[in-house]
Amino acid sequence: YWKKSENFDQIRKIYTSNVINKSCDDYVVSFERLVKCGWDYMENSTILLLRLLSILGVSSIAIAGMDGYTNNLLQNQNYANKFLELANVGSNYIQMNSVVLNGNNVKNSDIESMLKDYMNTKPRKIKVKLITPSIFSDVLGETDE
Repeated sequence: YWKKSENFDQIRKIYTSNVINKSCDDYVVSFERLVKCGWDYMENSTILLLRLLSILGVSSIAIAGMDGYTNNLLQNQNYANKFLELANVGSNYIQMNSVVLNGNNVKNSDIESMLKDYMNTKPRKIKVKLITPSIFSDVLGETDE
C-alpha cells in the first residue's frame, strides 16, 4: 500500500520540527518537546515516539522489535534496511553499546536509562507492554508470550 507514493502522499503525517520537507497539511511537533538532554543518544526514535504518545494522551502503548543491536554488522541485522542504519550506530556500535548479552545482542545503557526515565515520568495511566522479546524487558516488563 505505501509503496505507491500517491497513497503515502495523501496521508497527513506527524513530523518533528527538525525535519525538512514537510507539507502544510502535516502535523509538526516541536523536537524540543520530545528530546530530553543528558544522554549521548538522546534522539532515539523509540524514546521520542514514547514521549509523543504521552503528549497525545494515549492510554496504552505496545512495543515490538526493541531487541537491541547486534555486534555482527556484516549481516546488517540492526535494521530492516541497511540504509536506515544511523552513522553513529554502524561504525561506533562499540562506543554506543555497553553491555553484551548472549554473546550477540548488546544493550545500550543510554537507551535503558532513557526508558527508565520515561517509565518514571510518564503519566501513570499509560500502560506500556512489549509484544516481542526485548533486552529491555527488565525496564518495560515481560512480553505476553
